[in-house]
Amino acid sequence: MKFAGEACSKCGEIFNENDDVVVCPECGSPHHRICYGSECANASLHGTDYKWQKKIVSIKSGSEKPRVAVRCPDCGAVSDSTLNRCPGCGTEFTDELIEKSRTDHNKALHDLFKLEPDFTFEGIPVPEVIFFLRSNVMYYLNSFCNIAKKRKNISFNLICFIFPPIYFANRRMWFWAVLTTIISVILSLPLAVTTIMEMSIDGSARDFFSAGLINVLSNNENILMRLIEICNTADFIFRFILCIFANRIYYRHTIRSIKILHNYKKNVPPTPQELRSIGGVRPLNTVIAVALTFVITFLAMLFSQIILESII
Repeated sequence: MKFAGEACSKCGEIFNENDDVVVCPECGSPHHRICYGSECANASLHGTDYKWQKKIVSIKSGSEKPRVAVRCPDCGAVSDSTLNRCPGCGTEFTDELIEKSRTDHNKALHDLFKLEPDFTFEGIPVPEVIFFLRSNVMYYLNSFCNIAKKRKNISFNLICFIFPPIYFANRRMWFWAVLTTIISVILSLPLAVTTIMEMSIDGSARDFFSAGLINVLSNNENILMRLIEICNTADFIFRFILCIFANRIYYRHTIRSIKILHNYKKNVPPTPQELRSIGGVRPLNTVIAVALTFVITFLAMLFSQIILESII
């Protein structure tokens, strides 16, 4: 690739042979595809004589120096030691700065988590996991260390206990988000049916259930109350199991996602930008999870109505 060794005009990270590069048609500035979006990083210079010039930026070999997060002394941005400059302000990463960052990094990992400098999560370096996590790093790194070192798979995740689908969707674990939504909706059906039955009796939802079905449900109200108790208990147990294994599930998701990225990049280490783009949280997913819950609930109620009407 002709841009290998050059820096992305947006994030400042270095292109390698496998990167998907988008070039601005106006000034020729190269970007990662995810960085380009719909606007060039140098859009403010369009209309002037500015043209991007090729200038190879060196990459410090990962074999010579272990990969570590480096905090820029000027702007405070955290980046990768494999770069030779800060992607935020362009400050050069000197060997002394990288050596100090690596020393501080190893000391912090040892003091906080009792990790040795060469420790990895199933072959994944600690800095890559940190870049992937993006938020709540201390909490999850401590949990991941307990899982990887002590085989301690049980912990407590309060957010997952309260809002399982939202937690999994926010952390981009869509299989678990959909699964927990379906199970939660199924366990809430007896309560929903009872509520609609009561609303139908007082006339506020008279068109949803037929008169015959309402009569049958009213005659079996004790059974419905018992089903509600059973489903509420099952829902509590289900949420409790999820909350004590949520961090284990997220650990497996993290390792699997980074390994998939490694396989895609082949022998080239993924950049912090790439790790951040597939990890962390995405608040928009919360809205999607709520909408998904409403859709599944509506479909479940519609299906329940059809089944109940066909039975009577």
